[in-house]
Amino acid sequence: MNSSILCSYNSSSCYFIDINGNCLSDKMVLDLILKYVIPTYYEWICIILYAIVFFVGTIGNLLVIIVIQRNRSMRLYTTNKTK
Repeated sequence: MNSSILCSYNSSSCYFIDINGNCLSDKMVLDLILKYVIPTYYEWICIILYAIVFFVGTIGNLLVIIVIQRNRSMRLYTTNKTK
C-alpha cells in the first residue's frame, strides 16, 4: 500500500481500519468501494444481453395475448384438454 494513503492510527480523521490495523483515508475507502460497484466490461455485456432477452420475451408474450384476444378461434389452442 502507498504510505501517503494511510493515516495515523491515532488520528482523529481515522474512520476506516482494514484487517491489518491500517487506518485508511476516505479516498482509499471510496476507491475500494467503487472497485466493486462499477460494472466491468464483461458485466455490461451480460446486463445488455439479459435486457434484450427480457424485452423480446415481454413483447412476444404481449403479441400472444393480442392474438388470443382478437381471434376467438385461437382461444381453443390455449387450453390443455385431453381427448
